[in-house]
Amino acid sequence: MVLGNFVLFFFGSVLLYYLLTNKKNINFLGRIQDSDFLKPQSFHSSPIPRSGGFVIILSSFFYLFFFQKFNIFSYSVILLGSLFFILGLFSDIKINIKPEIRLLFMFLIGFSIIYLLDIKVSYIQLELLDNLIKSNKIFSSLFVCLCLVFVINGSNLIDGFNGLLIGQYLIILSILYLIIYKISNIDYLVNFIFLSIIIGLSFLIFNFPFGKIFLGDSGSYFLGTILSLIIIEINKLNLSISPFFFACYYFIFSLK
Repeated sequence: MVLGNFVLFFFGSVLLYYLLTNKKNINFLGRIQDSDFLKPQSFHSSPIPRSGGFVIILSSFFYLFFFQKFNIFSYSVILLGSLFFILGLFSDIKINIKPEIRLLFMFLIGFSIIYLLDIKVSYIQLELLDNLIKSNKIFSSLFVCLCLVFVINGSNLIDGFNGLLIGQYLIILSILYLIIYKISNIDYLVNFIFLSIIIGLSFLIFNFPFGKIFLGDSGSYFLGTILSLIIIEINKLNLSISPFFFACYYFIFSLK
């Protein structure tokens, strides 16, 4: 994918965020806005749209459908990303689901898609776990699902202060991009990571420092899904990168 197309994605995303944050359009967003000004992390004094995730998911899917040949990675992003985005959207439109029920849905959705598409890590350099992952598909799917749910929930907990979540993701994605570009330059993965970075930058313009738009649960869930699947895909490619390098990223989110 040529650089010019990425530039178009960037300015297209900026335009969409501008339209979503335009005061004339905010009223049309209805329930998808944050009007709780009493939270400790609230910097705003007027309703702010929680629709930042819409631009990220639309841009990602548009890229996958029109600029990338379909593979397991693409199917994973589309299926898991869509389902977790919808689950987060319920919260954004103020349909309250008990935390334990939401967590149950996360595990059911995650495990089903991971098992169906056979999404797995290649190795983690712990002999007992490596043997179980290679010999038992159910255990392998549960292990990947647990990592996925850690990152998604950690992402949602980090989200709150302007620029905090998207800033952390941009740092991690930039590091992953440099590593993959230098080691293998695998087109479909390098391009998707770069796309995620430029879309994240377009969101950051409107989210930090003034918080004109928020990711919402739907956006943070989708970002968590993207990062998890990118890390799993890099591990699966077996590029002689220590799995503990990736485990550090999962550990960051599991501590939140």
